Amino acid sequence: MSLTLQRSLTQPNLFVFDDVISPFANTYAVFQVLLNYSDRENAKIPWYQQKNLGSVFKAADYSTFWLDAQDDLENNPSFSLWSYPFNKRYWSNGPTDVPNASLDEWLIKAFNERAKSQLTSKNFLLFHLFGSHYTYASRFPKDFAKFTPKDIPYQGLHVKNEKDKQVVADYVDSLYYTDHS
Repeated sequence: MSLTLQRSLTQPNLFVFDDVISPFANTYAVFQVLLNYSDRENAKIPWYQQKNLGSVFKAADYSTFWLDAQDDLENNPSFSLWSYPFNKRYWSNGPTDVPNASLDEWLIKAFNERAKSQLTSKNFLLFHLFGSHYTYASRFPKDFAKFTPKDIPYQGLHVKNEKDKQVVADYVDSLYYTDHS
C-alpha cells in the first residue's frame, strides 16, 4: 500500500492522506487490514481479535464516530463488528444494490445533523462512502451525469456494445460525483 501523509497547512490538526492505494479490490478485505493493527508479526491472530482504530482512539480518550453511507450496521455483521468499538455509529438505511440507495452526500448531512454537536476537543471520524459500487448509475444524482458514451475513449476496454459503453460512462460519472462529495 502506498501512502503519503501531510499535515494540513490551513488546519494544523488535520492530517491528509494522499496517494493512497487500496491493498484489495473489495471493502471486506480492505477493512480487515486497514482498521486494525494486524501485520506480518501477528498474522496468525485473526483480524477480529485485533484492536481496531475505534478502540485505539477511544483508549486515547478520543470521541469516535463511524458514519456509513453503504450499509445498515444492524443487518451487516461484518460492518457492525468493525464499527462496534466506535462511540457513535450512524448509517443510512438504503440497501446497497437498488437505485434509491443513499448517496454519499448523506454523510455530510449526517455529520452536520447528528455528529457535529457531539464533537469534543479530540475526535476521530470515519466516513465510509458508498463510492462507485455497482450499479453505477445509482451512485450519483442525475445532475452529475456529465459523461456520455461518446466522451469515453474505449481503446483497451472490453466493451461489446452500447450498453457496455453506458456502464463505463456511468462508472466515470460515479467517480466524478465521489470526487465532488
